[in-house]
Parts: sequence; C-alpha cells; structure tokens
Amino acid sequence: MADTDETMMTECWTEAETLAVLNGAMPETPENFLAYSENFFMHRFQDVRKNSEEMERILGNLEASAKVGNELAGAILGKAVLSTFSRRQVVEDALSYLNRAVKKGIRGAAAFLCRWYGERLIEYDLDEFEVADVGVDDCYSPTEECPRVKFPESDNECVKRIMELATVSVLDGQFSTVLPFVTFALSPDFNVDRRSLESLEKAMLAKSRTDADESFVHLSVLQLMKGDCKSKKTYVEIVENVAVRGVAVAEAYLGDFYLKGEYIKKDPARAVELLSRAAEKKSAFAMYKLGECYGSGNGVEKDGEKSASLVLGAAQLKFAPALVDVGRSLVEKAQGEERSKSIKLGCAMIREAAEAQGYPEAWQAILEFHEKGIGPFKTNKFARAARAALKELE
Repeated sequence: MADTDETMMTECWTEAETLAVLNGAMPETPENFLAYSENFFMHRFQDVRKNSEEMERILGNLEASAKVGNELAGAILGKAVLSTFSRRQVVEDALSYLNRAVKKGIRGAAAFLCRWYGERLIEYDLDEFEVADVGVDDCYSPTEECPRVKFPESDNECVKRIMELATVSVLDGQFSTVLPFVTFALSPDFNVDRRSLESLEKAMLAKSRTDADESFVHLSVLQLMKGDCKSKKTYVEIVENVAVRGVAVAEAYLGDFYLKGEYIKKDPARAVELLSRAAEKKSAFAMYKLGECYGSGNGVEKDGEKSASLVLGAAQLKFAPALVDVGRSLVEKAQGEERSKSIKLGCAMIREAAEAQGYPEAWQAILEFHEKGIGPFKTNKFARAARAALKELE
C-alpha cells in the first residue's frame, strides 16, 4: 500500500454517502475504510458529542494500520490528528507519521505538512499548543530512517521545514498549493537557509523543463524583484521554460523582462511578440503592457487607438493600473464637458483599484481628486482612508 497514489485518499464522497457509511451501509474494505476515514475528518463529522466513539474507532484502526507499515493510513492519521488536536505530544505523532509518508513517497503528504507549518507561522502562536500527558501520544515507533519529529519551537524552525517540504511538493507536482506559505517564509521577517533555498530553486528549474506550472513563475518573479536576489539567471530560465509551453503569465512576465532589459538583454520587438501572445489569452498584465508599447511606439508602430483599446480591456479585467489610467482619463475628459456620469464611473474604477486591490497609485489619485474637489472623493472620509492606506503601504 506504500506506493498508493493520493487519489484514493481524496475520493469524493458526498455528506449523505459518508453518513451512510457511518450507519454501516457499505462494507469496510481496506480501500473503502481509508477513503471513508479521509472524508470523515475532511467534512468535520468528528463532532465529539455525536461521533466520539466513531472518531476513536477510526483513529485506532488508522493507528494500527500505520504501525504495521501502511504509509497511506499513517498519512491520513497524521492529517486527522493535525486537524483535530492541539496537544503537543499528539501533534508530534502526527508530524512523525506524515514525515514518514513523505519519505515513503505518498503523494500529497509533503504539501499537507507544508501548509500546516505555514498556517502555524501565519495564524497561531506556537505557545497555544498544550503540553499534556494524556491522549494517544507516544504511539509513533521511530526508526533510524524515520525518527520522531519534534514539535517546532520557533518560527524559524517552521520556516526551515516549510522550505524542505516545498522542494518535495515541487517534485510531487503540488507546489501551487504551498506557494502562499513559501512566499511568506521568504519574507524579510525570517531567516532562510541558503542551501534549502538553492534546493528549491534547483527542483523548480528541473521541473519547469517538463511542467507548465504557473506557480513557478509567480515565485520566480517575486524573488527577482528582491534587490539581493542571488539566483537571477535561474529564475529567468524558469520563466522562459514555462513560457515555451504557452502559459500566458510566463509569456507576459518574460515579455516585460525583454521590454525593460532588467534581467535579460533588452529586446522590444521580442517583448511585443510575447506580450501579444499573452494578451490573446486575456492576460490583463500583458494587455496593459502591450497597450503602453502601442502608446509609445516601443517595439511596434505607434497606434493610439489600439493602445487605448488594450488598456480598456485590461481595466475590464480589473487590472489595477489600467483601472486607474482609464478612471483618470474618464474624469479628466468629463470635467471639461461636465459629464457627471463619466466622473462617477471614473471615480468608481479608481476606488475599486484602491479599496479592493490596495494599489498605491489609486490612493494617490483619490487624494489628488479630493484636493481638487472632484466627484465623491471631495468628502473627507476618502482623504482619511487614502492617507491611512498610503502610510501603511510605506
């Protein structure tokens, strides 16, 4: 069972079907039991008042199966315990079973563990986990290959484990599910071991040669934007590899690289080619950048009408810079002609870019229009909100 794919674990039963199993409507073959166990905890049927005996039975059976080497049962047990308990000893058992599942190749175990450490890092104080000598603790049997995993005692310990598990998630093809936590771990607030980051970069680069994974592109761009990035060549190559497979976000960013000549040799014509491909796939970022190219004649013959059309298309897709540009244009044109509807529409677009997307230039536009007494922004509440937002974004 150790090489079983996670697809069986995530077999999707409806609530009615799961409850039917609770009432004994289906035979409990090993496969049915594993799928049922996964769904029992996933759907939160472990209400202590109603199903405490059933929860204990499932945990007992999973534990018994895990102890005799069923890695899939161990992975499900680990997930169930981490989703249900907060006692440190019990959590250590769960972490140990899931870590063993990772080492034995159970797909999805690394991503789940990575998310758990990430959630601890973002949402919870590690001191909130109880230290108690009661419960189903100390049940994991450690081996030299798979020792007991200790409870993380610091944020930096969580960061270290996130980075290690993220590399496995790349190989599992599940990096997109852990990207938010990896991004958070790589923020300036934490210390990331250079070797663990290099392992992640190497895994992403190798995988990008065969997989068109957008999440690789997003992390690469975020890392490239950092002034102290030490792996620019690697990240650019990752974006290039994904762009070759026709992924719009990769084509758009690579086009922007060529446009600016920031991480790669400047080539406006190549930039327009890549941005055009991405724009055809409705990439708002590409449409906006391509609109700028047509507006300035950079890499393509200047065409004001086409530029305006592309920027408007990006605004319709709610791209913040385009919303501000189109909103400003509407307001400025309407002022001279006293068209109140156009002013309201333009201000609404700018407000959306500010409030819904936190775009600094949108807040700056609101302050500017407040000082000029334009539209709804003339009221003091918008000025206060804009000043507060800009101060927070400093």
